[in-house]
Amino acid sequence: KQLIFFSFFLVLSPAIVYCNDSVDQKKRYLQLGNKYFQQKNLDKLKKVRLSSKGQHINHWIDYWTLKLKIERNPFDKSIKEELRIFSKEHSKKYLVVKVYRFWAHEVIKKRQWSRTSQIIDYIRNVSPQTSSQSINCVKNLSRKTSSLESVKELTSGEEFRIGCLQLILMSIKNGIADKNFIINSSRSASISGNINHATQILNLAKKSNFVISPSEYKLTKVLSVSQRNSLRALRRFKSIKRILTKEQESFVSMVVGSSLLGITHSSTLNLVKVGISSVNNQPVNVLESTARVALRYGDWGLLEIVIQAMPVYLQKTPKWKYWKAQLLLKEGEKVKSAKLLDSIKPPWSFYGMLSGEELARIYNPKKHISYRIPTIDQDFKEILNSNSFKTALLLYEVGLYREGRMEWENVLRKKTDKSLINIAKYLSSQGIFDRSISAALKTKNEHNFYLRFPIPYKKIVKEEARSHKISPSLIMSLMRQESRFKEKIVSPAGAIGLMQLMPSTARSVARKIKLKSVGKKSLSNPIINVKLGSSYLENLFSKFKGSALLSVAAYNAGPSRSRKWKRSLRMEISGAAFTESIPFDETRDYVKFVLSGAVMYSRLYDQKSTWNSEIQKKSFLTLQSLLTKIQP
Repeated sequence: KQLIFFSFFLVLSPAIVYCNDSVDQKKRYLQLGNKYFQQKNLDKLKKVRLSSKGQHINHWIDYWTLKLKIERNPFDKSIKEELRIFSKEHSKKYLVVKVYRFWAHEVIKKRQWSRTSQIIDYIRNVSPQTSSQSINCVKNLSRKTSSLESVKELTSGEEFRIGCLQLILMSIKNGIADKNFIINSSRSASISGNINHATQILNLAKKSNFVISPSEYKLTKVLSVSQRNSLRALRRFKSIKRILTKEQESFVSMVVGSSLLGITHSSTLNLVKVGISSVNNQPVNVLESTARVALRYGDWGLLEIVIQAMPVYLQKTPKWKYWKAQLLLKEGEKVKSAKLLDSIKPPWSFYGMLSGEELARIYNPKKHISYRIPTIDQDFKEILNSNSFKTALLLYEVGLYREGRMEWENVLRKKTDKSLINIAKYLSSQGIFDRSISAALKTKNEHNFYLRFPIPYKKIVKEEARSHKISPSLIMSLMRQESRFKEKIVSPAGAIGLMQLMPSTARSVARKIKLKSVGKKSLSNPIINVKLGSSYLENLFSKFKGSALLSVAAYNAGPSRSRKWKRSLRMEISGAAFTESIPFDETRDYVKFVLSGAVMYSRLYDQKSTWNSEIQKKSFLTLQSLLTKIQP
């Protein structure tokens, strides 16, 4: 079957490759078009459009042109007609929706609500798929029968959006809002960092004869900096504490206390406990941060209270289901705990794996029915030959990742599992692993984990794993998460290559292993990059006494942070609790993906001849083996 499949590609490949001249032209037009779009040079962008006629990339030039025109004056009468022509000329419905949404948001920014409502109504009529939370809020401005509950549903957690702010203000003007809603909306806007919106809500409430104390204004200033400078928020809180009511003090205590987890401040837990009476009025992000404080300090009573205060939809997410199951287990409710663990899916995710292991079920991806290689289907051939498929790859190639992602998502939308696996198979055979993994991850029922977890650079990884006594499964998973196996990728921060090394880190490691000085160009060389990345990882394992969890966290956030998080502990906690209590969203998700990925690589390849017998001794057949307990 595999032979037939790849024979097909030998025949098909010439048909789906552009001639070099055509490819180079398209690249030039895309790069020039985006350059002038970024410069907001409409005249030069129009010239690119004339030159690129018939190149099958005009939808992007037209899209950028329309965005610039809308940005200049969203109330220009010609925009309606130009959008109608754009919709008619281009079959890219996702772009039509995007540009209509952009237009809606630009008119919302102008705050001319009568004209804005008219345009929003027009957009919803001609493009019903065009939606966003801000648009939904504006749509409700014209409804005279809006209830407070419907306003709450639309605006809760969205107070920073202009359209949602206007709906809140309208509810105050129309006498729908009560004081509790006004205070909660103002505080939520402040926590999101938008003190201007918070002040507008309070000012209008005051004009509408609501009693708003001066201390509430002071409180918003504390809340507005809590998520970006928790230490400053703490200082401000202390300076106004004497004028706050008990309710205000409780609310600010929990917000500031939970934000201090990010800098492992000694007051974190105490402040959160002082604020426990406000738990039912806290926004979702504060509740999640507070739950992580409870996990970090091993306070199960606090964790139970916080999880119960979470909205039902949040309690049903895998992470909080898992921790609710742990609470039940501590209370002796083994049957209920097991039932909850059993409901956590999918079994190859971080919490799915942990739950399966606790139920003595080790998920084996090799036995998954989806490993049957699907037959080649006609839909798949059409996809590979489509202009969208070619343009998506081209956009990624020239570094237009946002546009590339939009085009790529459109290519994969509503495709069958069979088509997705065939696309992934083809891209993998061409060495385009980032898109191959992306396609393989989209399947819903029939999965191919060998495509989700490929092993390019196997020989290099095998050699470095042996040299540094690190499992190749961990190196491969880390590389997959860092770069999706793109040799020359450079991050916005300047990290380079397969293992995303910062030049300064690479030079430091190179000196230690007596490697010739390395420049930025050499970091795109897979051999050098993996050698230095593996050496650095070995160094981290040495620093953190063999802890994969702390080492992987340090690889992402830096050794000093990983060390600081460990030192902040007051007692030994499980590796799972430590992982969930990492205060940085990026690092927390990174650790989960890399460690669960390492287990998947181990389960897929360790029993094959992929690695030698010495390396196989370092297998990770369980996630628990990587999540060892962390001590202070």
